[in-house]
Amino acid sequence: MSKNILSDKAGGVIYIGIITFIVVINMFVEANPFINVPALYRWVLLILLVYLGLSLLVRALERTKTAKSFSRELELVHQKMVVVMEGISIEQAAETSEHIRNVSDISYLLAKAYGLSDEESELLRLASPLHDVGKCAVPPEILNKPSRLNEREYEIMKTHSQAGHNALKDTDHRILDIAAIIALQHHEKFNGRGYPNGLIGDEIHIYAQITALADVYDALLSPRVYKMAYSVEETIRIIKRERGEHFNPKLVDLFLQIIEKQNLIERKTLTKIS
Repeated sequence: MSKNILSDKAGGVIYIGIITFIVVINMFVEANPFINVPALYRWVLLILLVYLGLSLLVRALERTKTAKSFSRELELVHQKMVVVMEGISIEQAAETSEHIRNVSDISYLLAKAYGLSDEESELLRLASPLHDVGKCAVPPEILNKPSRLNEREYEIMKTHSQAGHNALKDTDHRILDIAAIIALQHHEKFNGRGYPNGLIGDEIHIYAQITALADVYDALLSPRVYKMAYSVEETIRIIKRERGEHFNPKLVDLFLQIIEKQNLIERKTLTKIS
């Protein structure tokens, strides 16, 4: 955004310089009877320059409007995050906050490595933290159960994907539209054995595939009421084992490259690369 603003300012300076130069030339020509330049040509040139100036102004206004729209999207994301955080304990809030931050950063890194554009990667970074927003519709006694869920409880837990999608869809905001896709599909598996719709391979949106890997990686490393934290080594073994099963093989390979590049074996979280 800052580069665009600088570009608009530079364009404005150049425009003012050119039109000033043409006005001076016009004055010189009119004052010198020995130089014969048809007035029509000079006026056409001035009109073209005015059109150029108006085009620069319109472009600057459009970018200002885009910036305001993006700011509004971020405000809506913040509101959804507040909904996620409400009604949970201080300990859970701290865990949830760290988890969504890690998922966000890992999703960004994977998106960049996969070849998504800077804009798409940034949108995914902002949308991925809302992947579990639907859990606010799951009863707390199920969310906080310190032991394995039974079949009935697990079926209820699985509804959080659709609940999250319903809460985020049809907003006409890019970040929330992406978040709605992720909420619905982040528990789908590459082999088709996930939920809620049993999608296979690239039927799963790449945003959801990326977020799923980031989510599982950080969830395995994090302690929960029902489990201890896994070690980095064991977590990586699980990720490798699920290559082509739970996760897109290409994403797993890229993820392992990121880990190796950042020497992650001694650390839990990934460092965001700007």
